[in-house]
Amino acid sequence: MRSVAFSMQFRGHSNRLSPGVLTARATAPSSALVTEIDCDGVHGRLEAREGEEAHLECRLTFLDVVRFEEVGTISFGNGNTLRFRSAGTGTLATSADPGLRHGAAAWDVDGGAGVFAGASGRIVSNFLLSDSGELTDHQLGVLFLHGTGRSR
Repeated sequence: MRSVAFSMQFRGHSNRLSPGVLTARATAPSSALVTEIDCDGVHGRLEAREGEEAHLECRLTFLDVVRFEEVGTISFGNGNTLRFRSAGTGTLATSADPGLRHGAAAWDVDGGAGVFAGASGRIVSNFLLSDSGELTDHQLGVLFLHGTGRSR
């Protein structure tokens, strides 16, 4: 068993599937999150890295106007896919920017395919959704994987 920690920024679009149900599709390039702390506070940026793209597909089912449950997959190519479901309920509410809603959810990893067969762990999603459906989703995950490979 090995652990893998990762951070990704997905960008994509959401669509209303039916009343109370949203679907979303987004992609995230290979990248590195850089955090700097100085006298002005904290600064963060993503730096591009060589590599493939990850693909997110998810469905949010709203329990009321703010709370939702979520299921989905993240595909990393070559048949390597993670399955996840919400750990409790997520929230999507107004933000300080009138054109954006701010959401957050924690997910339980529920196995997958390829290198993610039998995987477990947690991913947290902190996302922004615009009035036009544009999605920016910042994710931080810690996975437990079977087999050999690189750990970080």
